[in-house]
Amino acid sequence: MNQVRFFQLKNNKRLFIDKQLISFNIGQKNLNIICNYVKKLFELSENKKFSSIHEVQKFLNTTRYYSLNKDLDIMTKLESFILGYLKKKKIINKNIVGVEFPFNIRIIHPYSPHQIKKRYNTASIHCDPWAGEPDDIINVIINLVINKQTSCVRIIKTTNMEAEYYKKLCKTYKKKDFLDSKKYFKELKKLKKKKSYKIKNIPGQVFIFGGFLPHYTFRKGNQVRIGLEFRLRTRDPFSTLDKWKSRLNRNGRYWYLTNKNQQDFRTKVNNEFSIIKKNPNKKLLLKLRKQEIIELNSNLKI
Repeated sequence: MNQVRFFQLKNNKRLFIDKQLISFNIGQKNLNIICNYVKKLFELSENKKFSSIHEVQKFLNTTRYYSLNKDLDIMTKLESFILGYLKKKKIINKNIVGVEFPFNIRIIHPYSPHQIKKRYNTASIHCDPWAGEPDDIINVIINLVINKQTSCVRIIKTTNMEAEYYKKLCKTYKKKDFLDSKKYFKELKKLKKKKSYKIKNIPGQVFIFGGFLPHYTFRKGNQVRIGLEFRLRTRDPFSTLDKWKSRLNRNGRYWYLTNKNQQDFRTKVNNEFSIIKKNPNKKLLLKLRKQEIIELNSNLKI
């Protein structure tokens, strides 16, 4: 399984907490660069200037729910910077072929907003594929603004055997996601009794873990946590087309990972098209990718 090969990083053993969990800190310099990109997104969304990412947090502390408008050029630059960093660190290897775009800017309020449906509330212990995500995903979480008064992420200690069992649960229900099943709540009782990994929930800390490590948001305090999350794929992004246009967990969000430097969305699209055109089924794949671009409300004329 490509997921397993991804986690066999011989040159990075010091990064491992477990066989399927990597954690390290990106350092203040890289954190500042990422936070500056995120700050720009809020400035465009609010049409005002913020002095720092911490001022953004103060603004968010006055809200109960916030939907951020994502500029696709800034999101492309952010992706390029982070993926470039992970490649230099030799974390992304040849087994990674896809990446979620755009990345998720996570705004976690102390209390769960009513706008979020209960079954998609990340405060409930879950594995993303249980809600319909592809079963080959690898999760990446980066803490940006976090302190003792914000929520934090918790990841359940999981053996390889348990991870395989959690994967099989996805295949039990063909007509609906496991997260919608009655059996999920039985498994949830067991998961609540399990211990979590001892991880550092501090600014700049990165967590990279297999898709079948149960995790959840532990809500506490009275301030908003800001983080960045995305998923990598070890299978071709077009290998799962059944949910390509789904409203939730849309498979169309996964793009090819390329070694080329991409500083704007148009370049990203062109690089994606150049890869697709090498595929014998290029006519269908181009049609699907263009549908996703429309979904992203792109102004590109293609």
